[in-house]
Amino acid sequence: MPTEQEMLNDELDQILDELGISDASDDGNEALAMLNAELAGTEFDTGESAGVMTMLGIENDPEMQELVLGIIARRARRLVQQLADLARRHRHCVRCIGLVTQTVALFKAKQYPQAIAMGIRAVQCFRSCST
Repeated sequence: MPTEQEMLNDELDQILDELGISDASDDGNEALAMLNAELAGTEFDTGESAGVMTMLGIENDPEMQELVLGIIARRARRLVQQLADLARRHRHCVRCIGLVTQTVALFKAKQYPQAIAMGIRAVQCFRSCST
């Protein structure tokens, strides 16, 4: 019989799998955060949807942009739903719930790539939160 933590880890792994992320370790995330800080404000900054479109080479194709944003928005919506469910079940993980709240705020602001990034941080938080 799996423990509650094992079941939680399995659920978190499933969330990351749905996003196509194989490893979201804290070490990698810290390094990525440092990289993102350096990229902020450059043409390589993926913090804005326009930057994502430029990186994909579709900045001049409104139809393709709409398609890509739709896909990202659906992924973000699913992530928000899953994290909200986790937050309700794991109320003792207050710090993680704060990250979920930030994820929801970014989603509501239609900042979908940022919402997904914050959601991944929330997943990592839940993984490390003791039961």
